[in-house]
Amino acid sequence: MSANSLPRLTASQGLTLAVWLVATLLFSLRLLALDLPPFLTHDESYSVLRTAGYLEREVRETLFQSRLVSLAEVQHFHQLTSERTFWDTITGLATEEPQLPPLYFLLARLWRQVFGGLGDVITVLRGFSVLLGFLVLPVSYWLCQELFASRVIAQVTILFLAGSPNFLRLSLNVRYFTLWALLSLSSTALLLLATRTTKTQWWIAYGLSFSLSLYTFPLTAFMAVSHGLFVWHRNRQELQSWAIATLAAGLLFIPWAVTWLIHIAASQDTLRFTFPAIAAPWPTRIDNFSQLLRLLFLIPINRPVAWAIALLCLIALIDLRREERSVAWGLATLILLPFLIFGGLDLLDGGTRLAKERYFIPSLIFWQIAVARYLCRVPLSRRIRIGITLILVLGGLLSTLSDLRPERFALVAAAQQQQRPLIVSDLLTDFTQPGNRSNPMLLVGFSYALPQNTVFWLQSESDRADLFFPLLTSYNALVFRPTPVLRDRLQQKFQLEDLSHLGKQQQGEDIYRIQNP
Repeated sequence: MSANSLPRLTASQGLTLAVWLVATLLFSLRLLALDLPPFLTHDESYSVLRTAGYLEREVRETLFQSRLVSLAEVQHFHQLTSERTFWDTITGLATEEPQLPPLYFLLARLWRQVFGGLGDVITVLRGFSVLLGFLVLPVSYWLCQELFASRVIAQVTILFLAGSPNFLRLSLNVRYFTLWALLSLSSTALLLLATRTTKTQWWIAYGLSFSLSLYTFPLTAFMAVSHGLFVWHRNRQELQSWAIATLAAGLLFIPWAVTWLIHIAASQDTLRFTFPAIAAPWPTRIDNFSQLLRLLFLIPINRPVAWAIALLCLIALIDLRREERSVAWGLATLILLPFLIFGGLDLLDGGTRLAKERYFIPSLIFWQIAVARYLCRVPLSRRIRIGITLILVLGGLLSTLSDLRPERFALVAAAQQQQRPLIVSDLLTDFTQPGNRSNPMLLVGFSYALPQNTVFWLQSESDRADLFFPLLTSYNALVFRPTPVLRDRLQQKFQLEDLSHLGKQQQGEDIYRIQNP
């Protein structure tokens, strides 16, 4: 076939291709940051523990025995072995974190088994999250077509998502975030398709997708309200089909719901920090509503810019009233329901639920879709609309690039300054206050960035602090996030030099160097 006989792209096809190339390029920047940070954060450390089929209880009971522990021993609980199976992953979640269904962790384990030889555990599993995040782009494009029948709105949406600093962070986290986003958007798009075509196979696909989304994160249940409102306003004749599909999805989730109820005490223990009694002042409670919105498009340089972005989001939400009633009700409730529930509780008790981004992942993406729709249909000149869109996309790009900078972390920097680093810590596991985390999983996560000759002295909270004193003549000891009891005992005998200033602290942890006697 000659070059002259090749089909030529129309102007709209060329624009679509250009948009996809730009979006793919923007999103691909995530591949440059798979090792940032160069260790596993606290929640990521738990995720890898679950994929390996181990329990946090085993970490505590094995490592925190007042003895020297090597780097390899600490990382053992993140390694895949023939002794632990997919069933161990399920039972580990059921007994220690039943609020987290197992779908993501099972898929991540399978991914590790298939692609584990391509790199270290951090790179491989963050790569899995990036892949899921990239799949969100075509699904979002499809959803916008179903919602608005507009290629332009779909194009602007994927540009927003590809450059969003909020979505960057989700896509680089070894967690269920991007899988939940993917399945939530897929469920909504399948609902729209099933309602439009009234074909049974699409209702079956919707029910399965909704069930899989529940098995990724239970807050998917909120979406049932929005989906029901959409069907009610769009095609009431399909209400029975929707009810059957939703009921089937709920029935499929019953086994895990029962498991959750059986182990409800473990769930309450690990979720206790989400309901803190902080009693923040009222201005702070109100300002928290802008915290999530202002990260949708760019990292604002000051508070006025942050509130301007939040105002744009609110205007876009209000402007949905111009859409078909089913789209307006469905999209508005998909956006608002989690904010009203968790934000309302924050207003009542001054809590920090709005700071828990994981509760709002689909809502934030739907909000970006609403803003894209508004900018494409707002009654302003084309130049102004394009200008605002470019500002948001370029702002997102610059924010993304700023997020890709390597950061210096205090514990890693402190350990790298020592010839023979010895990390001393005791068994601190306290979820009763915001910011508090489990020392065992923090240390396992940090171990990937520590010098290879690092060793650990890990003890229970009741052990005597002087058992490791003879080691101080052979090692350079760093105390990591000690309990008050351990810190007081050490201060009675040694000078403790605070090294927290050496870099960023992952969870506000304390780091001290023991001045040798």
